[in-house]
Amino acid sequence: VKEKGASLEKTVICENGKTQVAEVIYDDQLKDGKLSYKMITVGSEKLSIISVRCYQSGSGSMVSLNANDHLKLLLDKGKTGENTFRVTAKNKAGAEYEFCIVIPYKHRGENLIKINTNMVNGQVVTNETNTNLNVSAWSEDDSGKVVSFIPANGEDTKLIVKLDGEILKYVSSSGTASEFILYPKNPVKGDTNEHTLYIYAEDPYGNYGELTLKLKGRRQDAGQKKGTATIRVDMTVLGLGVVDSLSYEVLANEPISYSIAKAVLGKDTGEPFGAVDNTLGWGGRYAGTLDTGFYLQSLTPGLKANALSASSWNKYGSNEKEILKAIDKQFGEGTGLATLWRCIYRNGLNKSGGADGSYGEFDFTSGSGWLYSLNGTYYPGLAMSEYRLEDGDVLTLRYTLAHGWEVGGGTVGYGNTIGYCVAAIDGKFFINHQMEDKKNPDGTTSHVCKCCGLEEECLHENMGSKNLGDGTHVAVCKDCKKTIGNPELHIWKLSDTTHKCTSCNAEETHSWKEEDGSNTATCTEAGTRKVFCTVCNMSRQESSPAKGHKLNNRWNHTKTNHYQKCSVCSEIIPESQGIHQYIYHSGDDDWYCRICDAGHDWDYCGNKRLTIKAHTCRKIIYYCSDCGLDMEKEGSFPEYHDYKDGRCSHCGETDPAIKEQTIEENTN
Repeated sequence: VKEKGASLEKTVICENGKTQVAEVIYDDQLKDGKLSYKMITVGSEKLSIISVRCYQSGSGSMVSLNANDHLKLLLDKGKTGENTFRVTAKNKAGAEYEFCIVIPYKHRGENLIKINTNMVNGQVVTNETNTNLNVSAWSEDDSGKVVSFIPANGEDTKLIVKLDGEILKYVSSSGTASEFILYPKNPVKGDTNEHTLYIYAEDPYGNYGELTLKLKGRRQDAGQKKGTATIRVDMTVLGLGVVDSLSYEVLANEPISYSIAKAVLGKDTGEPFGAVDNTLGWGGRYAGTLDTGFYLQSLTPGLKANALSASSWNKYGSNEKEILKAIDKQFGEGTGLATLWRCIYRNGLNKSGGADGSYGEFDFTSGSGWLYSLNGTYYPGLAMSEYRLEDGDVLTLRYTLAHGWEVGGGTVGYGNTIGYCVAAIDGKFFINHQMEDKKNPDGTTSHVCKCCGLEEECLHENMGSKNLGDGTHVAVCKDCKKTIGNPELHIWKLSDTTHKCTSCNAEETHSWKEEDGSNTATCTEAGTRKVFCTVCNMSRQESSPAKGHKLNNRWNHTKTNHYQKCSVCSEIIPESQGIHQYIYHSGDDDWYCRICDAGHDWDYCGNKRLTIKAHTCRKIIYYCSDCGLDMEKEGSFPEYHDYKDGRCSHCGETDPAIKEQTIEENTN
């Protein structure tokens, strides 16, 4: 064969009675597809080749050949052609030996295959810990439509994954993705190194794709923090939506089973992963162990579900028509929950009982239980004890009633005989009826969904949307005026001043609120701030005026003055400054400022420095030689009467001397 322009001889060794598959030969390695070969026998016993035959799947025929010959290899309808050589040999005694050598022949196509992974170029990985890798590869037609996916365990496809040149073992699959486990090695020296992740995919027609990513390895011990993830619980199928969410510190080499035990069940898992303070603290049960075969059997959030709780379908009717009518009566015709339960019944799932508060496997239906998804609706094919979170991951524990078919997953061979026209994810229901025409006995035609059995006279092909005035809208058929499905939150198209719903055209003026911590203005200087609309969450930067000082309501004082400082910048606020306004308190013979409560004698100057500046019989004004302030003392001070014409000029009291003279005159 030709490789890189040079002729190369390849050897295939096959033992007696066995089949050996050779490496694939591509059409660009041969001229006109002709393969030259030579068959020889080796070993302690001398054998003679008596026949060589080759069955070619490309022609469906058997060709007789010589031991030293050439053969034109054939493709099989454009795909890999199997050229199966059957060689018969005899020894001197006439005993026969059979050998079978298969040579696959394939077209070398174009670089058209698309490859996607859960990793990106430059991603940081933790050395010497298991890291989960998901790979999806597919081919597309000229319009971009997917033709086929390429699994790692495909028969006539290739999906090869290498880390630093070593081929990784395929471990599982989820949907169209193949799953592998990376175990990057530590550097000989230092704490960081670089790893090369190489992925090669090839479809049955020889079209191929390649992807190379450089990963940054980091030395880290088990239990050390390596990032932050979000853990959520979604119970939309029970009418509860996303019931809780919390932030979680991702630890090196920690399986998701430990994360759930800590963050949801509130358990202390011991060294090296321990416990967390931020936990839901729910009750629950699980099967397996935290290290092997872990899956959730039940959780107890203590919430009331909107579900059919009876243990048998017979509780709702004796036939399909009665049961579907009962479902519509409980949940409302055309709603997401009604559509879901109709699909559950029509897909043949058994009915079982269920109670409020605790929800586990086989509650309500034979297909119920807890699944886990990552970053949307990717459901890994591995147990939680075999999967590890990465920085930025969103882990969702999602309850299902139908083996996952209604939540974006699904277990092949279970609970899906006619399909589901509804998805219930993250608090929303997505309905897509699969309508078929039905001829009625009276000659009219009805339209029936093959999944949920909903029968409509109108196909609802002319749809609109009605604003309900509470931040939601509902789909409405313009022809029959019927509302379809559940109310949904507005989907806003944003402008500078308003937000407008793209479905029902409801339009509102933005309701702005300042984002905490975003305002750069100070007490005295203008700045900028970030505001967001409390309805549509639009955000913008805008100028912000100086905030102005804020009194800290704590008086500071000196000998002569008092003031307050700003509670933000600690500067003295000029408007609060003032001279002490002393008022005399007789109980402790001191003057206290009526504003700041500073004591003249107690806090500062003392009363020994006071001299009388002015006085009357009703008031004495003292002057302090230390602080320079005057202090008034009101009271009765008879020694300071100022008698004029027989009476005190201040209080009007009669001069005692005049009183005595009058008494003497009266006596005489």
